[in-house]
Amino acid sequence: MSEEITPLPGLTNPTVLLESMAAKGVTGDELAKMMDFLERLQSNQSAIAFAEAHNKCQQEMPLVLKTVKNNFLDSVYANLESVQNLCKPVWTKHGFSLSFSEGDLAPNGMRRIIMTVRHVGGKTEVHHGNYPTDGTGAKGGKNMNALQGVVSSNTYAQRDMIRNFFGIVIAGQDFDGNQVELLTPEHVQELNQLFEQCEQNGNPVNMEAFWKFVGCKDMYEMRDRDFPAAKDLLKRKAARK
Repeated sequence: MSEEITPLPGLTNPTVLLESMAAKGVTGDELAKMMDFLERLQSNQSAIAFAEAHNKCQQEMPLVLKTVKNNFLDSVYANLESVQNLCKPVWTKHGFSLSFSEGDLAPNGMRRIIMTVRHVGGKTEVHHGNYPTDGTGAKGGKNMNALQGVVSSNTYAQRDMIRNFFGIVIAGQDFDGNQVELLTPEHVQELNQLFEQCEQNGNPVNMEAFWKFVGCKDMYEMRDRDFPAAKDLLKRKAARK
């Protein structure tokens, strides 16, 4: 269970406060206790600023469409550049910066990618994920050399970790016609709220059965035309006692 973050009233400059206490003859032990309190206060306030900024980012993140064709796999995807071009202005606006590195502890054949998230309020989070090294085509044949495989794997990992952290919706696009008939961000939010209601009411959704009912594998591929039936199903399940 995560600890609830409670805002605390701001104080004057900590250094000025400690100097004032020292000038009044406060003992070293009491100064140490005050320094510990101020550190915990700063950590608390940094966590609050981080959480508030993260919430605002999720509210403002745009929908990212899959617009890049993978000729080897005959599929469409959203590349890292698309995600950054659309979403980076949002996360930097709210004080976040991201950096990536590679770790050592990963299962055989995998690469451990580390994402460090820093916020101007002072809080830093480190996330990691294990990803396979790219390099094979749709039928198992090689389509990349070793260096290309590493770059491709790292690029995919970065895009995936950014998407997960900020809750970015990446949706498909119909290349045969120019019309996109996917869920709107508002519909995605509405369905997520219904999933939560089902969970809270003791009726968790069997996701495998749900996607089979809808006829797709995740919300990013779900069409607007399927939204009413999916919403009705979840509303009935959430209301069940």
